Amino acid sequence: MAKNNDWKTEFKRKTEEELFQIYCGFPKSYHVSKRYYAARVLESRDFKFNQISVYKEKWRQEKLQKQATPMLSIFVNFVASLSHHTQKANEEKNLIELSH
Repeated sequence: MAKNNDWKTEFKRKTEEELFQIYCGFPKSYHVSKRYYAARVLESRDFKFNQISVYKEKWRQEKLQKQATPMLSIFVNFVASLSHHTQKANEEKNLIELSH
């Protein structure tokens, strides 16, 4: 019985996307009862099975955002570094102009 409750507790912590994948039969090693339970957990979260395309688009956008975040961080750091170097170069240019 404890093992049975372990996976039920685990399912309650899963995301809607993970539960939906289980409901759809992935991984295939899961018994039908687990697929059924995944559906019940989704229902308890007010999951709309008739709006799957909306959820899929939301999940796709979330994945794109997660992928973009590291690239955005690199870009922001690059721009900050470039700005710093440009400011230093301008200060040096102003000093040279003042000295003439």
